[in-house]
Amino acid sequence: MYNSSTHFKNWTLSCEEDLLWKKLNVNIKYIKKLKETKGINDEFLLSAIEEQTIVQHYKIKLYDFCKRMVPKLPQNVINTAFHYYERFFLTVSVMEHHPKEILVTCVYLAAKIEEFFLPLFKFVANLKGNQENAREVILSKEIVILEYLNFNLVVYHPFKPLDGFFIHLKTLDVIKDPERFCLKAKNFMDKLLLTKAYILYAPAQIALGSLALAVSESQETIEPYLNILLSKYSKEEKENLTKKIMEIAQIKLDPQPPPKEVIEILELRLNNCKNQLH
Repeated sequence: MYNSSTHFKNWTLSCEEDLLWKKLNVNIKYIKKLKETKGINDEFLLSAIEEQTIVQHYKIKLYDFCKRMVPKLPQNVINTAFHYYERFFLTVSVMEHHPKEILVTCVYLAAKIEEFFLPLFKFVANLKGNQENAREVILSKEIVILEYLNFNLVVYHPFKPLDGFFIHLKTLDVIKDPERFCLKAKNFMDKLLLTKAYILYAPAQIALGSLALAVSESQETIEPYLNILLSKYSKEEKENLTKKIMEIAQIKLDPQPPPKEVIEILELRLNNCKNQLH
């Protein structure tokens, strides 16, 4: 179950501050390592915030790549790929491994783990450029990702909890015709992939937050259902869970991509950094 899984124990953070500190620590440690071993030029090094800008830029590219894949990827493969990408850059600097290579490998690895059979030659047919080189990159980066993830490959998704909530709602009389919110809630869960939600909240919380957002857009409220669902919890637990669900429902969807000119400058510095390492 989720509460005893490596997903929960190792890859679900308690708050956004923990996420920021973790990324800052990765940045500081890698820069220290570079200076001790390579004597690299400081002007090419990226700050933690700049690293996160690059990671977000390629997260959007990951989303676009998944959506245009042939054959069409199941949603569980897409979500698993995003989890692997997020987890990887919680422990690794972009100055060490470029997100462009990591994101495609995460998708290929996710397809294997989720048992969506996709031969490598068919997978790389979706990529531009030298496909033989792409095959070599994916095969070499696959073991790197596995090692940095400590082979924690199990990912719990919000789809089953959401289905369970809709089944439960049909037995109650708190929301009229709840099925009308199903597609919208699933669309919200999909858009949340581009945010920090999946690294900060449990799958069931994401499902409820997406349902709450879908219901609120019709000028209705999910509060009566939450009162029933959380009735067995203590007052403090109920307040904490409700707070998390409302936080998810209020996350800004469709985040703006980093400005093109900013990415160009950061990419140039990143490439110069990598050139000095070789």
